[in-house]
Amino acid sequence: MPDRGATAPNPHSPFDPGDKTRAYRFVIARTPVAGQRSRNRGATKTDRIAAAVLRAAGMEPAGGGRGHYNPERTRRLMDDVKTLARVYLRSQGAHETAGPGGWLRAPIAVVLDVFLPPPQNMPHLHQLAEPFLVGGFGEGGRSWGGDWDNFAKPICDALNGVFWRDDREISDGRVRKYWKPASRAEPFYILWARERLPGTYFDPFGEG
Repeated sequence: MPDRGATAPNPHSPFDPGDKTRAYRFVIARTPVAGQRSRNRGATKTDRIAAAVLRAAGMEPAGGGRGHYNPERTRRLMDDVKTLARVYLRSQGAHETAGPGGWLRAPIAVVLDVFLPPPQNMPHLHQLAEPFLVGGFGEGGRSWGGDWDNFAKPICDALNGVFWRDDREISDGRVRKYWKPASRAEPFYILWARERLPGTYFDPFGEG
């Protein structure tokens, strides 16, 4: 069954180990991509057919079925993530359906940890024993590794119909960018996803 954090709590988990709502911890062994914004184009026959299939399943296609273009690198990542997620669910004894053992139910909380390769000109970061939060700016004043929100969009879109019905059901989301530890040869992601208990507003930093 999906990991509920009930036995040995992971010290890196962003979720309360005492929370018994259904949860997934999904390691994505792929190089993180800061997905570019989709660019609108005219709907093709394939787009229209795909939109009809999604609507028949009770889901609204992105862009209303008008057709959106994702750069090739982002598309490949999304295809890989969907395939890996299906394998992961089978390993957890779950399946891609609504209800127990399948899709997470709204409201959903998601934390995406992004583990990036350190810059070549910062050799001290290549010896890290533990992940280290990314900070500061790179060349030209740009944020290291890409904007945080651009990492989340392709992953959450790829998991539509696999982890959840639609990523619109995510009402609590967070992205954390780290330099990867030296023990990991390649960059990767960890996605933490959990059904949240409905509740009122709270201060996420506990400042009153």
